[in-house]
Amino acid sequence: MYDIKVDIQPILKLTGKKAQKQGAYILSSSLNNLAFEARKQLKEELPKHFTLRNKWTERSLYVWKARKGESLVSVGSKAPYMADQVTGNPSKTKDNGGWFALPRAVRKSKKQLVRKTKWPNRLLQKKKFYMEDGAIWERPPKRKKNAKPRMMYRLEKQIRIKPRWPLHETVERVASSKWNEAFNKAWDRAFKTAR
Repeated sequence: MYDIKVDIQPILKLTGKKAQKQGAYILSSSLNNLAFEARKQLKEELPKHFTLRNKWTERSLYVWKARKGESLVSVGSKAPYMADQVTGNPSKTKDNGGWFALPRAVRKSKKQLVRKTKWPNRLLQKKKFYMEDGAIWERPPKRKKNAKPRMMYRLEKQIRIKPRWPLHETVERVASSKWNEAFNKAWDRAFKTAR
């Protein structure tokens, strides 16, 4: 998650009473506009950094909006696995001490989604599959004499996750390039709708 915080009080002190009265709205509205623009940019850049097999990661991008008068808005992902994609994790382990199952022959291409019927626990319920040497294997058909078992999953107790999602850099870039536009839009709207 990345927080954007701004103080516009010095600007409002230079303006008239009407602007000072609308200051709380201008602040929260401009921050929210900026945050939604940052989320849009993050969504567009996701395919550059990840192999997206479905909409799960894309839908996890979220904006925690600023309410009227608040000077803080946050942009990030609700998915817990995305935190490691930002910071990296040199030694990720499962909380329950389990294994990470890394797909091999179970998936024909990187883009293919592994169906539930091909998940490790489901495969191991069938006689055709077995676990040995830190992997889940598929037994070769008996009619093929020289066939070798196929590795369906490689099992790891610990994996290394490299930082590959530039959340902070993207939000900072959008904030610095779009702040004036977001502020002006909120300013204009505040005076058009003021009573």
